[in-house]
This record gives sequence, structure tokens and C-alpha cells, in this order.
Amino acid sequence: PFIIDKENRVLLGKRISNVQYGNSWHMPGGKVFINERISHSLKRMTKLKTGAEIELYFNSFNENVIGVYDDPKRDPREHVIGITFLCKFQTGDIRPGGNCSEVRFISEEALSKLELAFGHDYMLADSFKFLKNKGII
Repeated sequence: PFIIDKENRVLLGKRISNVQYGNSWHMPGGKVFINERISHSLKRMTKLKTGAEIELYFNSFNENVIGVYDDPKRDPREHVIGITFLCKFQTGDIRPGGNCSEVRFISEEALSKLELAFGHDYMLADSFKFLKNKGII
């Protein structure tokens, strides 16, 4: 999920060093379990990796879809289809968990200084463009 706070900063996690793309930053996410709704998976993975409680930004589920990313070469481990959803931070003590060594809210301007994981550069660019097109920023 593309999770923003009241200042429109995005919540990112830094991957632990001993995993693929270690020490690079990414939007917290993961796989959807069988019989699990996507909205539940977004909340579960975000809570695990960051400690944050989130909600979809808009009431209509589909209004929150920023993009679908199906390039088979995006993640070298396997063909992963990514869907980026706009979410808002609700509450929680931000702390790293899962495969994250660090988590924090980051401004759009600060993203250029970070090493980003597989495809998250263009996914984040699309996400900020989405915010601008919706008149959120």
C-alpha cells in the first residue's frame, strides 16, 4: 500500500540486509492468503512490517487503486503482480517488524536520495502523481 500521513508523506520500510534487495526501501506489502480479502491483507502486512493501523483512503475500494504492475521481470525472485492502493495512516507506534529494519514517513522530495526496491521507484512516482490528479496535494 501507498500509505500517507496528514502531511502527505509516504510510509516506507527499509528491508533487512540479508534478504533480496536488502537495505533498500519499499512500500510495506506482501502476499494475499487464500480466502483473504485484499483490504485485510493490506492491514495485516502493514501492521506486521510497520506497526501502523491503516484504512483505505476512499470509501469505494476501486477508487483507491493507483496502479497494477505485472512486469514479469520486476521482481527477480518470481513473477509478482503488484497492486498499489492509496491508504491513510490512522494510528499506531511506528516500529520495524517482519523483513524491515527501519520504517519512517518520507516526503516525495526525499525519495530521490533513497535506494528503492524492485519497481518501487516508478510505483511511488505513479502514487504521487495519483495524489496530484485527485487534488489531494
